[in-house]
Formats: sequence, structure tokens, C-alpha cells
Amino acid sequence: MTTKRLRARGLTTADIAAQKYTNYHEIVDEAVEYHELFHPSFYEHHKRVRPYDVIRLTHPAGLFDVYVTVRSVIPGGVTVDFHGGRPPKGIDPYKVAEEELAAAMQIKVCPIDRDGRPVVKVEHTPKTRWRVIGLNSTEVERDFATKLEAEIRMAHYLNDIRMRLPTPEELMAEIKLREALANPPVEQPKTPESPKKAADAA
Repeated sequence: MTTKRLRARGLTTADIAAQKYTNYHEIVDEAVEYHELFHPSFYEHHKRVRPYDVIRLTHPAGLFDVYVTVRSVIPGGVTVDFHGGRPPKGIDPYKVAEEELAAAMQIKVCPIDRDGRPVVKVEHTPKTRWRVIGLNSTEVERDFATKLEAEIRMAHYLNDIRMRLPTPEELMAEIKLREALANPPVEQPKTPESPKKAADAA
């Protein structure tokens, strides 16, 4: 899992705008590690790229300078394949790409909000009627007449982002963990031993 993102204002200038498949070049942030280039969420700000577009990604310290090919645009990001260039020394660039993508595509448990509910949920307001709330509190869709319709749309959304709702047991375990972290046990001060007990122990 990566927490890094390709900067939102990147990939603005293509080599030749009129060509069938576009080529881009971006110098990534110095903190970006090579394997993170192949996590779909790294490209979540760049949904305008198309399959077979080529992106050159250069590390400012020279750790890598590689080309990746866009495979597909998916909810939450973009999948890419290693295309060529100079990866870090001593690694198999194709293996890294396959492993990172496989890990990213696994079904994960939906995060739990501060209120103890999944962050992906359905809710009703007079203005929006039933609606689906997705990751980062974004509204997925509104104006559903019934809760069931909204829940069906939420199920499709979760499938698209490769997540599932936590089970009741997982929700309860998370609540207990948060309570334990908020109320750590207080260590009781030790009662000093009497001189007689200390002498007997000696």
C-alpha cells in the first residue's frame, strides 16, 4: 500500500498532443519509492490518461528513470505495466510491478469512521434523499427513492474499489481497540515495604 500520490498538477504537457498514444514525462517527489509507481492509487489524480499511453517517471536523485504503460483507468486510480528504462539496481522490474498490482487488487476491509460506522455508507437527507457516501466523504450518487436502491449502488461501488464492509465482529473489535487506546490502564503506585518485611526478606 502506498500513501504517495503523483502531484495533482502533473502530466499536463504531452510530447505530441495529436498522436494516437500520448507520452508524458514527470519528475516524481524525492520520497517516492520505485514500487509505489505501480500502485493504482499513485495516479488517482490523473483519470484523463488512456490505455497504452506511456509515462516516463524520473527520480530527482537518479534512483530510477523508467517508462510505464497505462493498462487501464479504474475507480481510485490507474493500473500500469513496466515498459522500459532504468529501474533501481538489483531488482526485477516486472516482478515488482506484478507484486504491487496484485497486492493493490486484493479485497480490503472498508475503513471505519470515528463514529464506529464504515466510511462507505448510505444516508438520507431531505435534500438528497437516499445517497451513497464513498471514501474521503465523497458523494457517489444521490436521489435514490429507497434505502435498498442506495445499498445496491453502494455494493457496486465497493466492488469497483475492491473493498467490503466490515463484519459486526470487526466493528466491535475496532470499537474495543479504540476504547482501550483512549483509556489506557493506570499503573498503581507500589506500596513501600516496611523495614520489618525488608529485614525478613534479607
